[in-house]
Amino acid sequence: MGEPSAKKPKLEGDQLPEHLNAFQEEQKRSLILIDEVQNELDQINEQASEEILKVEQKYNKLRHPHYEKRAEHIKNLPNFWSTTLLNHHQISSIINPVEEEVLKHLETLEIEEFEDIKSGFFEWLIKNVDPTLDDIAEIIKDDIWPNPLQYFLCPALDATNDTYEDFLDDEEQLEEVDDEGGSEEGSEAEGGSNKAASEDDVDEEENCHGDA
Repeated sequence: MGEPSAKKPKLEGDQLPEHLNAFQEEQKRSLILIDEVQNELDQINEQASEEILKVEQKYNKLRHPHYEKRAEHIKNLPNFWSTTLLNHHQISSIINPVEEEVLKHLETLEIEEFEDIKSGFFEWLIKNVDPTLDDIAEIIKDDIWPNPLQYFLCPALDATNDTYEDFLDDEEQLEEVDDEGGSEEGSEAEGGSNKAASEDDVDEEENCHGDA
């Protein structure tokens, strides 16, 4: 959730900034009334932020066991996190070859939300942090962490002109064929997914690599 917008200067009583003194009295009065309405809106926005924070905290707790389950499955995939991170166009553009080698030793990645979400989410365990690292942290939290699988699969999808959803659909269909000893429905569904892949290829390219 984003931080509330910074407080704007407010009018003190009936006092207007000097550059507005040329306004007519009716116009000055309108400015003061607008400022009063803005004050009321600010109070509502602050209340909304508090309510949104409570909802975020509730659903962060609901997501947590699913993240743990996902982490267990990820352990079965070598180089999952290094592949995922390097497949993200923004991160790959700022990672040098030495750092790529270091990433290959990354086995687990966890994001933990604080109870007070507004206080921040990430702290690097080193001093003299490069400001670029904060950008990386934001990308990991907001873009990669919710669904890292889509970035892990990107090269495979590009090579087959598949989309992420079609890839998973095909995998499910193969499992059905194995269970049932082959079926006509599986073939028809596969043909449908190939058609969808050709239509959505451009969108998937943007999801994996971003705008040029």
